[in-house]
Amino acid sequence: MGGRWRSVLPRALRFAAVFQAFTLLGLVAIVLAHAGLINWDIPVWMIWVVVVAMAASSVINVATPSRKERLLWAPIVTLAFLSALAIGFLV
Repeated sequence: MGGRWRSVLPRALRFAAVFQAFTLLGLVAIVLAHAGLINWDIPVWMIWVVVVAMAASSVINVATPSRKERLLWAPIVTLAFLSALAIGFLV
C-alpha cells in the first residue's frame, strides 16, 4: 500500500488486504494447475491472466514511492511474473 501507513491499516484497507491475499492464492492455484502440480481442470488461457496481473504488479511495485516496498517487493513480484511467463510458454 505504498508505505503510507506506519502502523495499523484503516479498517477498509484491512479488508482490501484480505481480498488481495485470497486473489494471490487464486493466482497461485492457477499456476500450479497449469504446471500440473494440482489436479484442477482450468482453461489454458487463465495462465495468461496471471502473467498480465504479475506484469502489472511488477510495474506498480517498481513505481511505488516507498523505497522499502520497492526494494522488497519489486524483485519478488518480477520473479513471480517471469515464473508465470515461463510456465505459460513451457508447460
